[in-house]
Amino acid sequence: MHARFAGANPAAPSALTRVNRKLASKFLDPDHPFFKPVWRRWLTAVLPLAWAIVEIVTGNALWALLFGAVGIYAFWVLIVKGPSA
Repeated sequence: MHARFAGANPAAPSALTRVNRKLASKFLDPDHPFFKPVWRRWLTAVLPLAWAIVEIVTGNALWALLFGAVGIYAFWVLIVKGPSA
């Protein structure tokens, strides 16, 4: 084992990991002032899903999958979980 890592707790997350988790958890933040109007949350969730349908109709499965995944994630974060009260 490298001397620098001797005695390090492998279960403890590094500072970089903590920063990455914080950034990832705020990737699509329903508490941001931009998403205060309900129609913006719905539009942000529905537009990628609608575009996924367009991509399916035109035969582009990969783009449909990508936009569908983004739309499902946005719907989950912005509509289902929603902003904190």
